[in-house]
Amino acid sequence: MAMRDDLHQIIDELPETDVPMAIRFLRGLRVVPATGDDLVTSLEAAPDDDEPVTDDDRAASALARQELAEGRGLSAEEVRRMISA
Repeated sequence: MAMRDDLHQIIDELPETDVPMAIRFLRGLRVVPATGDDLVTSLEAAPDDDEPVTDDDRAASALARQELAEGRGLSAEEVRRMISA
C-alpha cells in the first residue's frame, strides 16, 4: 500500500492549478486495458477513425503538404527545441 500512499501524498502536494490536469491524466490511465498493455499498445490496437473526411480536412492536408514541399515544415528536432524552450 506504500505506493498508493506515495501517490496520495503527491496529489495532496499538487498546486490547485495542476489538479485538473492530474485528473485528466489519471483518468487516461484508467482506460488502458488491464491486460498489461501499455498506452502505446492500446492506441495502436484502437480501431481506425471512421469519421468522414471533410472539405476543411482536405484543405488543411493540402496546405500542409504544400508547405512541406516548399520547405516550410519543421523537423522533429525543431519541434523538440520549441517545446523545451
